[in-house]
Parts: sequence; C-alpha cells; structure tokens
Amino acid sequence: MVEDKHQAPVTLSKSWKKHSVHSTIYDGGKIAFSCGEGMPLLPDKAEPVKFLATLCHGDVALVDTERGVQIRSIRRGFDFDEVAEVAEEDNFMVDDNANESILSDPDAVTTFALSYNCSELVTASRSGVLRHYDLYHNCKLKRTIGRAHKLPVRCMEFYPGGVFLATGSVDGQVKIWDTVRGYATHAFNFPRGISCMKWILPKLGSRVQLVLAIGCDDGTFRIYDLKGDKTSAPKNGNNPTLILDVKDHTNAAVTCITSTDNCEVILTSGRDEVINIYFGGSETATKRRRRNDSSKHVEYGYRRVRTHPVYEFLEGVNIISNTENVIFVTAGSKGIIHKYELIHRDGLEVSVRSILTQPIKEQFGGDRGGYLHLFETNDANSMEQIIAVDAEHNLSFIDKNTLETRRVMIGQNDDIIDLKYIMSPDHNGITNAERVVIATNSAQVRIFDKSTFSCEAVLSGHHTEIVLAVDVSPCGRLIATCGKDRKMNIWCAKSTRCLATAIGHTEPVGGVAVSKKRLKYDVDNAAFAVTCSKDKTLKRWSLPSCMDLLSTKNETISLQTTSSVKSHDKDINIVSISPNDAFVAVSDVHRLHFLLSTIFY
Repeated sequence: MVEDKHQAPVTLSKSWKKHSVHSTIYDGGKIAFSCGEGMPLLPDKAEPVKFLATLCHGDVALVDTERGVQIRSIRRGFDFDEVAEVAEEDNFMVDDNANESILSDPDAVTTFALSYNCSELVTASRSGVLRHYDLYHNCKLKRTIGRAHKLPVRCMEFYPGGVFLATGSVDGQVKIWDTVRGYATHAFNFPRGISCMKWILPKLGSRVQLVLAIGCDDGTFRIYDLKGDKTSAPKNGNNPTLILDVKDHTNAAVTCITSTDNCEVILTSGRDEVINIYFGGSETATKRRRRNDSSKHVEYGYRRVRTHPVYEFLEGVNIISNTENVIFVTAGSKGIIHKYELIHRDGLEVSVRSILTQPIKEQFGGDRGGYLHLFETNDANSMEQIIAVDAEHNLSFIDKNTLETRRVMIGQNDDIIDLKYIMSPDHNGITNAERVVIATNSAQVRIFDKSTFSCEAVLSGHHTEIVLAVDVSPCGRLIATCGKDRKMNIWCAKSTRCLATAIGHTEPVGGVAVSKKRLKYDVDNAAFAVTCSKDKTLKRWSLPSCMDLLSTKNETISLQTTSSVKSHDKDINIVSISPNDAFVAVSDVHRLHFLLSTIFY
C-alpha cells in the first residue's frame, strides 16, 4: 500500500486552558514567612506548604515560596482549586486605575501580623479596622474590631504565645490587644509615629514575660514590661513598667529591632546611619521614671554599651547566630548586605568587626534604591535563611553563611513588553524549554525558571534605556535584545555576559529577530539578526559563530550591518524571520505588513 505523501496540515487548537498564573505578588510593605506549620494550604499535599504573606494591591497574598505564585488571598476568600482559574477581573491584576482604587478603598490593608504558629492572621485596614482571620479554617473571619486607632496602623506584632497583639499607628499610639476576648489591655502614647515593635522574652526563671520594645520616628526607643509589679496596683492588676526610655537615634526613625534568643543583647538600627547595642541583665536595675516620680526597681534592665557607625540608612538588622560572639547582618540604602561579629568579654569590652560582604555581582546597589527589608525565614532545613527585599520589590533568598543569592522572586514585573522561551537541547537532541527571557518596562532583561517563576539571572549593564524586544537563538545559547537606546545586544544565555553590540539605527529599535536554523550558529557569519526601528529601516547584521562569540573573554564585539532598507513610511515595531531563514515579515504602527527576502533586494 502506497503511503500518502500529502499529510494533513497541523492545526492549532483554538481552546486553551490556563495552567498557572504569575502575577504581582508584592508591591511594597510588610512580608512574613511561614515554614508551613499550622496551616494546610493545599489539600492535594500531605504536608502544609511553605508560604509568604505579602501586601499586594490592598490585600494580603499568600505566596508559595517554592513556585513563586499566589496560593490565595485573604480578602477574596476563594478556594484553593480556583487559584489557577482566576479571571482577569481579579483584584490582584494591575490596571490603570489600580493605585487610585486602593487609595480610595477604606478596607485596603495597610499592614498585618502573622502568629508564630502561622494559624492566625490579623489585618489593619486604611480606616483603622482590625480583622482577625483563622488561616487553618479557610481564612475564616473570626472577629472585627472597628476603629482600633484614629489614624492608620503602621506596624503590628503577635506575641509568641499567640494571645496578645501589639499595634502601633502613625499618630504615636500603641495598643495591646487580647485577641481571644477582643479588647485592648494597654495603651501607650508617643510624641511621634510608631516605626517598629518587637516582643522580647528575657529568661527570668519560671515567670512568663510580657516585654515589648517600641521604636519611633523621632529616634525614641522604649521597653515596657507589661506585667510590671503586682504590688504597685493591688486592686487594678499589674501596671506596666518602663524598663528603658532613651533617644539614642538622633532625630531619625528606628527602623528595626532585633535580639538574641535569650534577649541579653538587643540591636536597633535607624536612618541616622548607626547601630545601637544594648546589654540586658537579670540583676536589679534602677530606672528613674519620667517627671518627678520616685525611682523604681525592676527585675530586668538594659543599657547601651556601644554605638556602631555603618554610614548608610539601615532598613534591616537580623541576628543570625547566638554563639558566644553574636553575628548579625545588615541591609540598607547602599544595597549591600554586610555581616558583622559582635565581640564582648563579660560585658566590659564591646567591639564590632565586619566579617563578610555580599558578592559584588549579587549586590543590588544604592543607585537603584537599595534594600528596604531584611528578615530571617527561621527554616533550619533550608540554605535560604535570609530574605532581602529591594526597592524594585524583588525578594532575594540568600544563604546566611556565604551571603550568596540562591534565587530571586520577582514581586512585581511591571509591564511585560516581550518574552521568549530559551530552548535547551539535551544529550538526546530533544529540545526542552525550561527558561523564559522577559523584557519588562526596564533597561534590564530577566531570565525566569518556568517551573518556579524564580528569576535565575538578569541581563543588565549594556542597555541604558527600556528594552523593547528580545529573541533567542534556536540552539538556546544566544539572546538578542534591543531597546530605546538605539542598539542591539547579543548575550550569552548561560553566563549572561554581553558578547556583541550592533549600533547603526538613528531611532529606538523596536524589534529584533535572529535566524532560525540551528546549524548556522556553528559556522562563522552564517547566522544573522534583523532589527527594525522607528527610523523606518530594516538592518541585517551578520553574526560570528557561537564558538567565536563565546571564546571572547571580556571583550564586546561590534557587529557590522550587511544590508539596510527603508521598508515603511511609518514606525516599524515588529519583525519575524521564517523557519527556513528565507523571508522576513515586518509590520508598522498602521498595521501595514510586508514580506521581504532576508537578503533585502
């Protein structure tokens, strides 16, 4: 039987099912990490998944730390099975009026607090309303407290025991809430807004501690013992005791408070470019109360032992080792993570020395805004034990021992202008597409892992303006980019090094395409690239072989154009090459299409 040589044409399906969605997961504000305890987020998994709670478009998004995608949100309250099928009208999708709608929404979340067992979450809205959710039971709303503060709440912290919650507002008021009964137990007033808070648990025998450290915008730092002394108020219960009241940060906000496990050492950072170090002790400490009150004895006291200059605005400090000499890391406006060692001998001699700095190629840098947050994951089984949040809302998972970045989770991609798969043939010749290169509204180009949506690499340093188009060679070794800076760059997809540059257009380059035959990249000057520009011209560029391009050390080759033609009377914004490299299709802003030979007769 003779086989029919004329096979049926391949048809492309017109019905597509959404497999997964990577949208904005973080747009600034607080972030909390959960190791997966206390909350079965996904019913199809035997163990609870690790997640991040982030602020996103006036809501709290719960993000899978392994896949980098939203699991669910708090306000929407949709089921887990519907996550991949959220419609375009999802509140998390960004539109032109997103920022205006958030500012006008009285229920938009300004901050939140996640309990230590990760089973409860309390949010504070723009109107000052507190909402208490049970994460274990499908984020069920347990309680609402109306007008907890007159002005918006800036920071919130759960007590490690899970009963008490501290809230601080921009008007300088701090309240302590009993989350079981739903009322405030304490209230403190400060002259300026509250910038940070932390519960500390000094070990004093069998007594349960209830000690809160508070930092303000004017540099005030106070520590309260909420239980106080019962003998001072036999009828009304315990009066809070002011353990420490200092203003060691000079007219600058206290940005972070951290302590060792035994709370014998407390560090505070501020925007006055210094770190203050406090030592505590269980010996009787005499502190003189404000105004004309008599001195009072408390069971635990703190004193400042050293002020260490760091010469940058600090936004985060974390103690990562509680050995004999305390080790801590810092991040701030310079965009560099530093590791320090605090050396002390019997509390008499205190010194701080720098022991490690983040590798240069992984530093975010101060010219891009620096780091805004730094916190630990408290996951002892993972090498990614530090998360640094930068000004572009990227979340870098960092090894606390080497300060090397393990992966980067993009919180907000902004506008997606162009994207391409990076094809990677295996040893059997089968082509796999495990990575995606994406051009956003930036001079940088990002490479993502398709399975985890983690940003593996960034192509940066050779474009000075927004990148408008990208293309990838069929062998997966080269990436071509072009942009508003009127040039095209050729990059190594593996090392992310710029290999060649093509300069010749007089206006922004809106499109780029490379030849589609894989074998041409093994022959010198056989492969080529085509660019189109706002100057109404097409240019054909000859490419050296991949071996010649990759053999260059730190040099960037200048490409030469082999032909140029004016194909349109309007701006050309897209170009594509046929699979056999014989034709070029181009289109302009008026939807006028042309099909040309790649030789440009």
